[in-house]
Amino acid sequence: MAQARAAMAAAQDQAGLERAREDWKRAEQQERRGLPSVFLYFMWVLLGVVMALCTVIALTWLGEEGGPGKASGADPGAAAFCQLSINGGLVFITLLPVAAALAEATGSLRRLRGTRQEFAQTEAAAVSRIEAGRASARTSSEDAPEPGRGSA
Repeated sequence: MAQARAAMAAAQDQAGLERAREDWKRAEQQERRGLPSVFLYFMWVLLGVVMALCTVIALTWLGEEGGPGKASGADPGAAAFCQLSINGGLVFITLLPVAAALAEATGSLRRLRGTRQEFAQTEAAAVSRIEAGRASARTSSEDAPEPGRGSA
């Protein structure tokens, strides 16, 4: 981004302005590439849900009255407490990366919005500087005496 800012500030003509715009677009694309994939967080949530369901099934099986879990000596109250605590942990593990992804995405969107505003301001300053240079060049060429006609 710093290089794109410098190129925009140094633009003296239309070609320089176009090169600076291209540099800015490349820098913005590179900024976006740094974001983690949404698919990664989706897979993390899916894994958490599958783990929670497997835990619920296993602990329900262990806590059934008169079921196979009871025959193995499992206490239904302890199984229910284990189920609650493990599910609470899995919900936390599932929601933590989602919250991190939302915070990071919100921050990066704010940064991109800020850089776009900065780009618009810098571009407007460069365009006005180029236009002022053209206007002063036209004015100075109109004020200059024609060749071959010296001042008499």
